[in-house]
Amino acid sequence: MAESTINTGQPSVDTNPDALLPDKEMLKLCLDRWTAARDWRANKESQWQKWYKLYRSYAERKTWPHNVNLFIPLVWSTVESFLPRLVVQKPTILVESRGDENIDAAAFHRQLLEYQWQELKIPKLIEEWEKEALIYGTGIVKVGWETKKMTRKFNSPTGEGGEVAEMIETDFVVKDRPFISLVAIENFYPEPGSPDVVEARFVIERSKKTFWELEALGKELGWNMGVIKKLKDKQFTDTDVHGEDSAKLERETTFGTSDSKMAKHEAKIWEFEVLEYWEDGRYCIFLTDPEVVLKNDYNPFWHGNKPYLRIVDNALPGEFYGVGEPEVLQSLAIELNALHNLRLENVERSVFQMFKVRIGAPITQSMTKFKPQGIIWVNQQDDIEPLFQGQPSIALSREEDGLRTWAQIATGANDNFQGQQADKTETATGASILAQAAASRVGMKFFQLATAGLEPLGEMLIALNEQHMKPENAISIVGPEGQAHVKLGPAQLATGGALLSVKLDIGATDPINREMKLQKDMNLLSIFMQLYGDPNHPAIQALIKRILDLGDIHIDEELLAVRPDPANVEASGGQAGGQAPAEAGPSTRDALGVDDGG
Repeated sequence: MAESTINTGQPSVDTNPDALLPDKEMLKLCLDRWTAARDWRANKESQWQKWYKLYRSYAERKTWPHNVNLFIPLVWSTVESFLPRLVVQKPTILVESRGDENIDAAAFHRQLLEYQWQELKIPKLIEEWEKEALIYGTGIVKVGWETKKMTRKFNSPTGEGGEVAEMIETDFVVKDRPFISLVAIENFYPEPGSPDVVEARFVIERSKKTFWELEALGKELGWNMGVIKKLKDKQFTDTDVHGEDSAKLERETTFGTSDSKMAKHEAKIWEFEVLEYWEDGRYCIFLTDPEVVLKNDYNPFWHGNKPYLRIVDNALPGEFYGVGEPEVLQSLAIELNALHNLRLENVERSVFQMFKVRIGAPITQSMTKFKPQGIIWVNQQDDIEPLFQGQPSIALSREEDGLRTWAQIATGANDNFQGQQADKTETATGASILAQAAASRVGMKFFQLATAGLEPLGEMLIALNEQHMKPENAISIVGPEGQAHVKLGPAQLATGGALLSVKLDIGATDPINREMKLQKDMNLLSIFMQLYGDPNHPAIQALIKRILDLGDIHIDEELLAVRPDPANVEASGGQAGGQAPAEAGPSTRDALGVDDGG
């Protein structure tokens, strides 16, 4: 990166953060804050590389001079044990109006969020977002709106004689919807000392773009095309350094990919460093080499917030970056690897023995290699003798077990949690206590994911949908039978200024704990049936609905419409107290309180 031509020795003073500055002043402010944010978290980058290697079980060859150099995947197994419990179960999305007005709009927004949960592949996003937090301690996503058009060519219907009338070329919209993208931790720079994205005065996202990418984005997003066209002369470079992402490149080359993305005989393409500076009220897109502004404008989003969300694995009060699993386990993992390699080295030495040979004895090194029915001819008995290493110490194995126990205590990922058989002497009560202890750790992680990530994400999507949904891109939500039973457009999504909040209900996150809770509810249902006798009693209906939700059981339309036959009820003596049977009992839908969508 070229040296800055703007003096950044004295920090810029922004006297009116709600007003737009001229491009020159805004560029100076952005460069000063970029330098401060980059220097503030500079030490983090080497730590992220180390934690990534711990997760990938990468053994540093140069630090272990012996033959055995294994890396126990302690960090990998811990991260991958937590991840499925945080992402596999779809939560129940609730949208509530903070008041009595616009309850209908809240219901429509809930339907749209349920649809977008699958359409935007949010479960896949959660997997990547949460894995970023588990490995690095912090995960960042960007939320916005994308509109993409494409030119399509096709033939018009054939004429009566079978000939093609003409080829037609037309533009059509490919995407017109929200987008949610993961931001690599090394490419995000918060205000120094800020505890969160919300409370930070500014955040900066860094990316790399070629000239052609800048040109396309400039046309799509309204950037300064005059400035972009002047960059054409810098689209190629003859140097070895051509703007690649150094952090990503180091990770890739560590694990076997090439250290150059361009073949030597090809021209090297320069990638410009693009920085997006965001405040709640305004934003600026600028380059560092050359130092130019591509966009300087007010925040385009109705929600008025920076378009980023942050989650952490283990929060530290008042600090932006959280603590991930590799950071907790790094010392234990290094010691576990050392002990395990020492033990295997000991085993290897006891199997492949050394020999002591009397000086002058007619013994060569090749004679010491084992051969079936081999013979070593000696003049004297002590010409050659094995040098015994001794048996591997069982104490090393016990030390390894102790380190694994400490790792489980530190993370909560015990043997039961990771799907391994625990101590055979463990009682059922003890196993249940361990399972619930692990589930409480998962519950805390999901609480962080929900309150800091998914619920604010839902509220951002509500604001984006209301802002950008037009009659031409209204969405028809498809019902269970394939029919489009509701169309969601600007009229349905208008909140009228009412504040809508999003809440998530995930239930039990751990499979073992969920099964235990389901079994308890089934036992409670049996007690309620004996106590009340009437399956239509509100307490029984509420409990049945909770069991269905907990078991992720969906009732088909055919079952919801079934009504009991009065003749069968009378024949079975189903009426208590000698009462006459009803003409027709309630349907399953009515008994469960399932809305018919009318």
